Amino acid sequence: MFNKQKTYDDTMHTVRIQQTYWVKDTSEEKMLALGAVQLGKVVEQVDYYDTDLYDLAATEMWLSKMGREWKLIVGKGPQNKSQDPPKGKVQTSHLRTQKLNLVEGKSQTSETSDPRTLESQKKDSINDQNKNATTVSNERKGTKALTCYALEQEKEMIAFLSQVLHVQGETNNMTMEVFLQVAGIQRYATISNVTQETFRLTDDYTIRLKTEGTTTKKTAVVLLDVDIENVAQGFQRLEQLAKELDLQLQSV
Repeated sequence: MFNKQKTYDDTMHTVRIQQTYWVKDTSEEKMLALGAVQLGKVVEQVDYYDTDLYDLAATEMWLSKMGREWKLIVGKGPQNKSQDPPKGKVQTSHLRTQKLNLVEGKSQTSETSDPRTLESQKKDSINDQNKNATTVSNERKGTKALTCYALEQEKEMIAFLSQVLHVQGETNNMTMEVFLQVAGIQRYATISNVTQETFRLTDDYTIRLKTEGTTTKKTAVVLLDVDIENVAQGFQRLEQLAKELDLQLQSV
């Protein structure tokens, strides 16, 4: 893959070629050993919310915010079987929901459960719920077999949480921030994931390390600008660099 571009000298033409590789455990160490310099990185931050007594976790629900976007994942456990996802688009998971079994009721939680233990159990299940979600229509036939679904519209989330948490009063016109205060919901954890790092190796190579979603598997996109007459040699240079960095070429 390559794109034409001009250098500052109008008489010369260069192309940018690139290859995509799988990153092995030793690749980053070798890259740094060769003098790679980090130019920047992209960090994805997700905040998670619950009540002081973890009422959402106890009913298999996970409320999160990434940037300005809110998401409420609802498990289809015994507590939520009577709750059907609202019409429109939802996110669904076809893997078995990890049941927390944190409490049998709010009063028992306050008397017998250690909040630190509840928080630890809840964190362990967060990534599994996010990792296996795909967007589908609620009206499709497969919806009845879902183990969990996700709401992404703030009004739908507020209406659902109001019913589950028995919030009194009118909530239809509330913003999410105001509703959280009324419902006694607050941030309890923040998880940051580096989704992309850009490096410069010598004066020639640009390397972008990418992590997709919650997986730990990384890919490396290696870019090189070469004279248009030396494209073949450029790909040979990429192949040689991949060997030095222990990168595995991805098949198309």
